[in-house]
Amino acid sequence: MKHHFLSICIAIGCNAISLSVQAEPIWHCSRSPEIAQNAIGPHENPININNMNFDESENRTIEIQIIDLLNAYSGGTVFMGDKPLSACFFDRANPLTAVALSTLDIDPSSLTSLSNSDSIVKSNIIPVRNEAQMESCIAKYHPAIGFLAEVVETDTIGPCF
Repeated sequence: MKHHFLSICIAIGCNAISLSVQAEPIWHCSRSPEIAQNAIGPHENPININNMNFDESENRTIEIQIIDLLNAYSGGTVFMGDKPLSACFFDRANPLTAVALSTLDIDPSSLTSLSNSDSIVKSNIIPVRNEAQMESCIAKYHPAIGFLAEVVETDTIGPCF
């Protein structure tokens, strides 16, 4: 009986610890060797990042600011040159989504609504199911942003900040 009680206490304690320790999302951006060649000036649309800049020493990831994250994940259109910035996200049940979006003061249910409506084409918000799909989404929809639990560096994606 003591062994059974001890096992239950350990299981409850471990679950409490794992719930209290949340991974901090690491914002990731797409990267491309063609970034400098494709950079153009201001666009006629509402929000525009004037240049698709990158730092050669930082493996050519697109440069974004927090306001770009906020606008993209709020359903706004952010342009990088002549291309819209895509925002990849996990569904709202993923704990990383809640943490990432809370840093932007965005309710995860609003993303689900945007991605389920006809506005997904306009807002470029793309739902994914797992980390492999997140990496693929960021690479495929360049220029794109997303968040992961750990740093991932490939030829096509890397940490934004």
